[in-house]
Order: sequence, then C-alpha cells, then structure tokens
Amino acid sequence: MSQTVADDTCPEPIPLEAMSREQLLELLTDLLPARPHDWEPPEDELALAPDWLAELEQPELGPGSWLGELPPSRTLLAELEQLPEDAIDNDFDAVEVVAHWDRLEAYCASQKRLAAAALARRDQMAHGLAGLDRLRKRDARGRGVVISNPCIAGDEIAMRLGITRRAARRLINSGQVMRHVGIPTREAFEAGRISAVKADMILDALTDLSADAALDVQDEVLDKAPHVPSGTVRRDLTKACAMVDPDEFEDRCAQAKRTRRVDRPRALPHGMASLYAVMPAAEAMTVYRALEAAARSAKAGGDERTMDQFRADALALLGATAIESGWIGPCDGVECGRVPDAGPVADAVGGAECTDSEDVPRMRVGTIGGRAAHVRVTVPFTSLMTGTDEGGSDPPGVNEPADLEGYGPIPASVARALAAGNTWQRLVRDPVDNSVLELSTTRYKPPPAMADLIRATHPQCVRPGCGVSSDSCDLHHEIPWPIGPTTARNMAPGCRPDHLLLTHAGWYYTYNVADRSRSWTTATGHRYIEFVDGKVVMEKPLPEPPPTLPAGLDDPPPF
Repeated sequence: MSQTVADDTCPEPIPLEAMSREQLLELLTDLLPARPHDWEPPEDELALAPDWLAELEQPELGPGSWLGELPPSRTLLAELEQLPEDAIDNDFDAVEVVAHWDRLEAYCASQKRLAAAALARRDQMAHGLAGLDRLRKRDARGRGVVISNPCIAGDEIAMRLGITRRAARRLINSGQVMRHVGIPTREAFEAGRISAVKADMILDALTDLSADAALDVQDEVLDKAPHVPSGTVRRDLTKACAMVDPDEFEDRCAQAKRTRRVDRPRALPHGMASLYAVMPAAEAMTVYRALEAAARSAKAGGDERTMDQFRADALALLGATAIESGWIGPCDGVECGRVPDAGPVADAVGGAECTDSEDVPRMRVGTIGGRAAHVRVTVPFTSLMTGTDEGGSDPPGVNEPADLEGYGPIPASVARALAAGNTWQRLVRDPVDNSVLELSTTRYKPPPAMADLIRATHPQCVRPGCGVSSDSCDLHHEIPWPIGPTTARNMAPGCRPDHLLLTHAGWYYTYNVADRSRSWTTATGHRYIEFVDGKVVMEKPLPEPPPTLPAGLDDPPPF
C-alpha cells in the first residue's frame, strides 16, 4: 500500500517511492530527533555494547575528539561517513577529522601490502619463471638468461593497479617484511600512527638486517616517526641502521652500492621532466657540489638566471658534451668532436676544452640499440616549415608539437632547435592505420632497417605502463615465429622481463587490426584491452555457466 507525504512546495502529495534521495533525507531529518554531541546511550544499551564503546570517555571537544578513541575499522569508517558537516563546529575537530581519514588510509594500505605478499606466496606466482634454468646457456661473451627473481606476482599487480613493476614489487617486499622482522612497524602501520610512505621507508631498510638489528632500529625510529616529516624519518633511519651494528653497516653499504641507478626521465607538465638518481652518498654530494660550483661561477658573471636554473643548465651541458664528444670525463687526447655552444655557463667555467689526464677516470659513450647515443624526436613536417608561405609568414600547423621519445609532446620551437645541424631519418607512415611501410624477411631476427622502423613506431615497450625505451628492448613476435612472419606489423619491442613473461610465463596479447587495440591476458586470466590512445580497460571475466545435473536428479519428489 503506497503512502504519501505532503510537500509544501508542491500542490499535491508525493508518494514515498517517487521521492528523490535528497527529499527522503530531508524528510528523515525532520522526523528523527537530532542527537546532541553530549548524548549518552541508556545504561541497558551500554551494557550490551562492545568493550571499546564502554571505555569511551565523555567527549569535551565534539566528534573530532571521541572518534580518536576508535581504532581504524568499519565502525570508524561508518561514523566518518555519517558525520554531518555542521557537527564540526571548531577548527580543532576539523583537523582531527582529516587525521582520522589518514588513519583509515594507513590501515587500508597496510592490508594491501599483506595481500600482495600473500599473492606472491602462491605457487604459480612464486615460481612463474623458475623453469628458465635451461636457458642459462652462455655464449662466448658470457651472456645468457639470468633470472634473479622468478616471482611474477609483481607483474600481475602492476598491470591490475596501473603502477610500475618496481612499485608493485615494493608492495610485496613491504608485506613480506611486515610478517617477520617488521612486526612493530606493522602494528604502528595498522593503527594508523604512520603513513604508507614512512612504513615503506622503514620496511625497505629492514630488508637486509638481522632480526636483532631490525628490532633495535624500529625501537629508535618508530616513537618519533608519527609526527615528523618523511625526510626526518629517512635521516633517523639511516643513522639508526649505521649505529646498531657498525660492522654489518659496512657490508650493507657495499651491497647497497650495487643497486645504484639513474631512472628514465619522468614527465612533468609543460615540456618539463625530472631526473632521479640513486648512488652512494659521497658521489651524489660530489655531483651536486660540482653543479653548485659551476652555477656560482656563472652567476658571478652577472647572468640573471637563478641558481636552480644554473645548476640545471650545467647538468644538461654534461649530457650534451658527452654525446657530442663521445666521452664522459676527459677525452683521450684526440679530436673529440664539435661541442655545441653552451652559453654563459660554459664561458664562466672556462669553456669545454679537451683535457687529458691519466689520473681522472673517463668513460666512452657507446651505442644504444646498436646505434650511437642519440635523442629521437618525431616532428610533423608542417612544424619545420617556418616562413614558407607567401611574404615569409608561417603556414598553418607550424606550431604542432613534436614527440620526444620516452617523454611525449614538446614545443615545435624546441624540436626545430634540435633539428638544426643534426641527422634526420625520413619515416613515412600508412595514413590509415599509422603503421610503417611493410618490410619482411624469412629470418627470425629482423634486419637493421626493419628494427629501426619497429622501434620508431613503438618508442617504448608495448606492455601498458612500461616505460623502457625500445632501444633497450627485445623485438617480440606477436604471432610466434616461425608461424608468424618477421615483419614490422608482426613485431613490437618488449623489455626483457616482459619478453620472458610473454614467452615463458603464460602471458600473451593479440592485436586487433580494426581499432588497433591490443588485448593482454596474464597468467592469472586477467584480460586488459589497450586502445590506440593509451587507455587501458580491464575486462571482467564471464560468469561460469551453472552445472548441468544428470538426467533425473532435477525431477520433483518423489524421486
């Protein structure tokens, strides 16, 4: 039977089932008595409540105070979601509400790491690439397939969450440490006293410590960690790891030095990028001091650029000089090539003259992907046609952005500056599907010209989310050779880990010619579709059909 409620704004009553959510909430607010902040449940109800509820003290500052007595849980989540905005009547409570959401976020993050570690313990994940011992055959140069970690759980998580392989493996490592020597950090993490950033930082540091040393480090760090920035936690952590066992600290530093690296540039807005390096502390300070000294020398010449800009320009000069000369460090005393004009920075530090010193180490700039070190920029033809119209004006499309390999769009003016005086390679694409012109061979390995075309078409590894440059990738046959041909259409670059996943770990993908999408299927059966614009969509698995009963079992009683 339908009930109706009179609405003052309407001439006729509105049935309950026809009311909107907002109208129902307004109606309930008018009908139900408001619960004041100092409301207390009746004694008989309090006696039946959980122990933690019975221990709650009388709130003095409002809901921001008594919510602090609740642990991160479904109860805290429900209370925060149902908390009216007008219930927060002072700034103290407003800050506390933010802190309560942060506690819930930390708790969820801790459980995500434990779940990732549980996935990594499953047999199929833990030993996904364990069968590659047979590929450890080495050639005359000592090369071969070496698998340092046969677990493929990180690859599954990376695809599912849309994160990098390194980030996914860090989730797994944190979860594994939390189950063993990192139990104190786990307790603080699950209670919401430390954030995910701080927890990961601590758990990473505990990875190679003995049990006793790990407990001592956590005793030193965890008490201070909740209310200081992550940078302070990192410094305290470094100091604690060095002090708990100086002898082991020496060995750990030597082992950590093996993990030094420089990551690929990370894209920033407006044609900018960041460069991240991990190296021994003394060497990192040496690089920074060199840039600082060069910047101060240039600043003394009266240039209006800031110190930050000078340091960035000095670092860029190091890279440009190395590519042009073929050397990092002093050259070998022979003509090392043309060094581009670096402007006031180079002038202030004495130019870029060749030096020859046996005491200073140097490194030759070799090849990348079989070619000399280079920067690949794809420039639309119209962006190069400045001043070609009548009267010397610019034609339409002259400012169409170019594409910098491994980054994305850069201004046309920057592309024109890079183009001046450099080597060009003409690349003609099919106007229909944007693919390169067809080349083919009967061999497994593509010839150099075809390999260049494939890498130009796919500047990065084709797995969604992988940013490894195609110059550092294997060339993978989409349809395995020799069933599939060695052609530009049937080959794509894949970094070594992804190539192994596709070849030996049950991963595969198919190419849809109609919309140029790729359908990826992982070892767990997850299926992702990557469209030509870079969008990735996960397809939900189809429900299994209901089991079919043998004849006679579904007859009504009597059977």
